[in-house]
Amino acid sequence: IEIPVITSMKCRTHYERKPMKYILIILATLCVWSCQEDQLEFYHGVDNIYFYRRNVPSAQVWLDTTVFSFAFADTPDTLIQLSVRGQGEMTAYDRTFRVAVEGGTAQAGVNFEPLQNEYVLKANNLYSSVPIRIYKEGLKDKSVSVVIRLLPNENFVQNMPFTVERYDTIDITRHVLVFTNQIKQPIPWNEAFLGYFSEAKFRLVNEELGIPAASWYDDSHLVEMSAKARGAGVLMVNYIDEYIKAGDYANMPKDPDAPAENRGYMTFKHASGSNKIPAEWPD
Repeated sequence: IEIPVITSMKCRTHYERKPMKYILIILATLCVWSCQEDQLEFYHGVDNIYFYRRNVPSAQVWLDTTVFSFAFADTPDTLIQLSVRGQGEMTAYDRTFRVAVEGGTAQAGVNFEPLQNEYVLKANNLYSSVPIRIYKEGLKDKSVSVVIRLLPNENFVQNMPFTVERYDTIDITRHVLVFTNQIKQPIPWNEAFLGYFSEAKFRLVNEELGIPAASWYDDSHLVEMSAKARGAGVLMVNYIDEYIKAGDYANMPKDPDAPAENRGYMTFKHASGSNKIPAEWPD
């Protein structure tokens, strides 16, 4: 009676051990595959360099254009620094990177100082810049642009030129500098918070809120001005609503550059609402 029991137990043990062997083989295979994946993920080849300029942290959008206006700068020229960043490990030695003017309407030697062919990313650093000196003379009422491209060399291969932000593909090895003597819409002016942009609105916002106009175009104030734009939208909607509630269309701020549906009146908006021009008001 005991022999079949012993035989049965041996058989059961044999079949229980067999699947364990397969499990160990599978685990070993997964381990090898995982190690191979890690090697691919953390592999670093020749480095790249790209223009590095982000919008405010809340937006997290790459910017491929810099705008500067001489309208609020009492100077015949200014130096614009276009930031670049190296991708990869820092090195203990200086590395050069190549640049070239790829296009634009500005003339070298007239509207801006000609660029060098190479600039330097310093040792033990991942950040550098491309300096461009631009001139106010000759601009009058026009805007000009310079399109700058980062090129490959022995230090940077440039095989990662694009990034995708909010479904928009940005070429981060190309940057456009636009400069003018006119009042152009600054980057912190977010239409979701302030509505359409116009010179009349821009001047009124600065006058009512005591904001220096040049701050809108200063990269060092980008985060600060983006925050002010959000608050300004609420304040200016309330400001305009006072005229609407009083029925005071005669003194209501006018705007020749407003959208056609505004019928010549100025309006603002913010996240929760916008000004509505009464239908009975005359154009």
